[in-house]
Amino acid sequence: MHVNRPLALAAMVLLAATASAQTTTIEVAPGPFLAPASPKSPEIEQLLAEMREAYRRVDSAKLNVLHSSRKQGKPFQIVIDISFKKPNRIRAKVPKGGDLGDVLVITDGKKVSWFGGPDGPMVDTFDPERFPVSLNLETLCLWDYDRQLSTGKGGNMRLSDLRILRDQEWNGQKWILLEEAAPNVGVFVRYWIDPMSKLIWRTVVSPINKRDQILNEYQLVRFDSGVYLPDSLFRVFGG
Repeated sequence: MHVNRPLALAAMVLLAATASAQTTTIEVAPGPFLAPASPKSPEIEQLLAEMREAYRRVDSAKLNVLHSSRKQGKPFQIVIDISFKKPNRIRAKVPKGGDLGDVLVITDGKKVSWFGGPDGPMVDTFDPERFPVSLNLETLCLWDYDRQLSTGKGGNMRLSDLRILRDQEWNGQKWILLEEAAPNVGVFVRYWIDPMSKLIWRTVVSPINKRDQILNEYQLVRFDSGVYLPDSLFRVFGG
């Protein structure tokens, strides 16, 4: 689970909808989290270790993330274009709508800059917990897998109840479904994990006591790993 604490850009980058994009809703019975597995059960820890290793092996990637949510009571969707190069160089292009074009966020792992805002280019210190784009573990684990996928001290899943459901169908395939109940922040999160690659392809965030209500949904619509990405792609403005 990740609770994004964005910078000043966050309210600005989630303004556009892509009319052609499609998303899948889920129907579940509301109520408390039932019979969770212990966060430190061997099955949970083995899966998390396999996922950490899978993300560790990704040296570079280009991906498109479909983010679905609601804005002012109306559904909206954006497709975020991400380029990643190990260990923590990131370039994210976010549709912003209107006549201002896209927002472009770039980090070289030390500083982060963004372009496209009304105040012109801005630069700040890079913090993996404060990356100024609304994303979740399907993306954040590329550079922050050790903390995001850990139940140990300092791990983001340390206070969560976790449960694994196997052979769950979505989008014509069967997935490992990892459910996370995080009462400390009041959310219930589902991660659809590819059983072969152990990478997350879909993340659905709901209120912990209203699991049929979707707050945010993130889907990978493209993931290409091992691609060539020149260092110049991650050059920070003013860096």
